[in-house]
Order: sequence, then structure tokens, then C-alpha cells
Amino acid sequence: MAFLSLSGIRKEFGEYVAVHNFDLDVEEGEFVSFLGPSGCGKTTTLRMIAGFELPTAGSIRIGGEDVSRVPPNQRNVGMVFQSYALFPNMTVANNIAFGLKMRKESKADIKTRIAELLELIHLPQAADKYPYELSGGMQQRVALARALTLHAPLLVMDEPTELPEGSVVPLDIAKDWDGLDDADRARLHEALDEAERDVAAGRTATEDEVLALLQAIR
Repeated sequence: MAFLSLSGIRKEFGEYVAVHNFDLDVEEGEFVSFLGPSGCGKTTTLRMIAGFELPTAGSIRIGGEDVSRVPPNQRNVGMVFQSYALFPNMTVANNIAFGLKMRKESKADIKTRIAELLELIHLPQAADKYPYELSGGMQQRVALARALTLHAPLLVMDEPTELPEGSVVPLDIAKDWDGLDDADRARLHEALDEAERDVAAGRTATEDEVLALLQAIR
């Protein structure tokens, strides 16, 4: 049985059909990318998987359980938003710890997990900084760390290393990524590699075909 299964997924916004009868099975350990132009339904599908949008029709199963109508805080899915969605009034440490605090984990466990994730994303010195004090690449790494905080078995990422529109270049030689310098890109991809080993399955959406080919199994 597939770890993640989408069956007949359809999403309508009024008369507009954003996703039409979409089927997909993702096995445990797979990293899958959605590749397509803006407006083709990539983000909408990811948001339905994470629970931030409800499908108009069809079903979503994670680990054999139908979660089509389960709210996002009960799905145990980590999500990296395209806009990062960091809390501007919280430090990096508190952004990462947010989910743990909501689960009322012990202060000791929260402190340990924050330290682990800050090391993973190579930002141990940034715990007390605020998002506005970080570069775009650093903010992306913090968003990834926050998504990994709760050890979610499914990680969903929307444009995790977004390129300027129209760019199709190898990740290791690109020089003009919006908000990312060479060091940020290298560290973000190292963190993504670590993330793949920490989750049962991964899903990402992108408009860049080289990014999709390098990151995804399919």
C-alpha cells in the first residue's frame, strides 16, 4: 500500500477548477516533484495534502488513513511554504519551537530539538535573531527546520529553492537566485538531503525542471 495516495482529487474555487481528477501514489521513502507552469495546480494540491485546502471531490490517504477532512494540525505533515510564513515577531528559536510548544513538550525537549535543527541548517548562531535580520536563504532554512520539528513522516515543500521566473540552470552554478547566495544554496540543499533521510516521503512543487530532476526520485 502506498504511504501517500491521492485518488480522484478535484478542487474548485467557485467556477474555476484548479485541480481535475488527479491520482497519485507515493511509496515510503520516495521524493516526488510536481513540475509545471504557474497556475497548473501544484500549490493547491500540496495545500490539500497538508490540509490547508479541502478537496471538492476525491480522497487523500496518508499511511492508509483517509485524511481528506482532517485539519492540518492533526495530519502530522510538515510543510515549507513558498513565502516561508515565518512569524515576524518571534525569534528563530521560537519559530522552530512553535509546534513543540503547541504540543506542550517539555522545555528540555524543546531546547534539545531546537539545537539539533539549528545545527542541521547551519544556523546555530541565529537562535535569537528575528526573520527580518536574516537573508532570504537563511529564512528558507528556518522554514525547513520548523517543518521538521515534529518528526512528521511526510514533508511537503512549495518551491523550496525558488528560482527567478524562466531560469533553468544547474543548482550548483546558478548565480542569480532570488535571495540565495552560493553558500545559502549549498546549505539549504544539504539540509534538504538530511530532511529526506528524516521523513517517510517527500513532496515538492516547482516550475524549474532541473530542480525537479536533481531533488526528486520522480
